[in-house]
This record gives sequence, C-alpha cells and structure tokens, in this order.
Amino acid sequence: MRRWFAAMMILAAVSSVFFIPMTDSLSQEMAIEPEILEISNKIMQDLFAEIKAAQPEFKELANFSDENFFKNAQGIYTIQYQYTPKTEGAEQMQQELPYAMGITIDGLDQWTFPPRKKMFNYGFPLLNVKISGYQEKHPIRTQFDINPLVKKYGQILADEQQKLMPLTITVEPTQPSFSTREQVEVDIILRNVSKRHMYVRPLNKDTLYFLIDDQFWGTKPTEGAPKEVQSILYSGEEIHMRYRIGVFQQPQTIHIMCFYRMGISGVNPFGKSEVSIVKP
Repeated sequence: MRRWFAAMMILAAVSSVFFIPMTDSLSQEMAIEPEILEISNKIMQDLFAEIKAAQPEFKELANFSDENFFKNAQGIYTIQYQYTPKTEGAEQMQQELPYAMGITIDGLDQWTFPPRKKMFNYGFPLLNVKISGYQEKHPIRTQFDINPLVKKYGQILADEQQKLMPLTITVEPTQPSFSTREQVEVDIILRNVSKRHMYVRPLNKDTLYFLIDDQFWGTKPTEGAPKEVQSILYSGEEIHMRYRIGVFQQPQTIHIMCFYRMGISGVNPFGKSEVSIVKP
C-alpha cells in the first residue's frame, strides 16, 4: 500500500519542469478553495463511516464514536481516537492492546496534530492541502490499520490535483481487451492542456515510471536519471509512445498507473487505466 505513496513522494523530489518564460500562477500561494474544503469533508465523512463499519471486528475500536469526530481550525472534519485496555501486563498481551490514531486534512502550512511519533503527512501542493495524522498500534498483532484508507482517499485528492496540471498523461490500451497469452500494449500520451508553450522531455524509460497492480514495472523512481533533452510542446499539442506491458496467463483486470518524471510545483503528471484480460 505504501508503494503508491512512496512513488509519488520520490518522483516529486527528483523531478523538475521548465516553461517558456512567463508568469507561473501555479507557484503562487493558494488558500484552500471552497470546492476542496467540500471534497475534504466528504472524504473525512466517508472515512469515518468505514471505521464505524469495521468496529465490530476490532476490540480496540470498541469506544469509537461520534465524540471522536470534529472539525479542525480549517473547518475540515478530523478523527482522533485512543483506546486504553483495562488489563495490564501479561494479562493484557493475551487480551487487548493499546491503540491510537488521528487523521485529518490540513492546509499545507497548518497542523491539527502536534509533532509525535508515528506521524504521516502526504501533501497535495496544487490543492494546498495534506492528509495528516498518526497511528500507534502493535507491530505484529492484528489491529485496525488506517493506512489502506489513507491510500484510498488520498487517491481522490491526487486525482483532483491532476485536474490543475498543465501537462496530462493518458494511458490508452490499443484494443478493448486482450486475450490470455497475448501481448498487452498501451499508448502513453503526453498533452499540453495549458495555454502556455512548455519545454518537456521525451517519453522513454528514463522519464516514465509504471505501477501495474501496485507493483513496479520497468524503471523505479530512483533509477534512470532523466537526460536534459528537451523540446517545446506547444499549447494543445501532444506526443505519443507505445509500450508493451507483457503477457498474462489468467483472465483478470490489470490496473496501470504511469508517472511522468517532470514535477510541476512538486507534482508529477500521472495517468491510470484498466485493461481486461479474457479467455481466447
């Protein structure tokens, strides 16, 4: 689960983008827009509902209630919860264990939770927000894990952020479906959807990075330093590259994410697609 977030963070750190000189509005400091506040609150409400639904399965969620759901200083819902077992010592290890979690969506420069161990922060700079929180659980014993929900709802913010990007990446399968043992091919399309002309790097193994069903494919974020070979991609234009993804032996649906290693205000363009593998 952390692989997706790790890819996003590493790519942001090692990438840069170059524009034909003009004012870069993306770099200007932004307040949280009302639409993003609304999306953030919907995310937190849905996340709260999922935790409540999981409550019967986990002893440590026994006391989780509406009292653990409130708004932070930015007006965004926040979840904060702590469970302390009544038993102690060896008896505790056989029964229940302490647990704590907190999660919210903050402005980039705001902090609902003070610094502490086990904190996480995943930023979305073009939206001027971050998912911020912490979780304290036993490293071995099975307890409720907030991380899959962080990934699930973080993807919603990541998708929303892509709408503000001047460059977009599209992943288009070359046919509606592929048979088992048939080579899967996709077209990667880089488009300049802004009103500006931009310097871009070519589409190749050094500038593209893939996750297929959340697994690395091709180069990884830390491999293949992009060469400084640039060309101008004019407003409204696009460039293409066809990739062979591989052959699959079983019918299934594969999920592809393609990242382009050129950061814009710390954000990398990415595209997603699903490919159906069917029996011949």
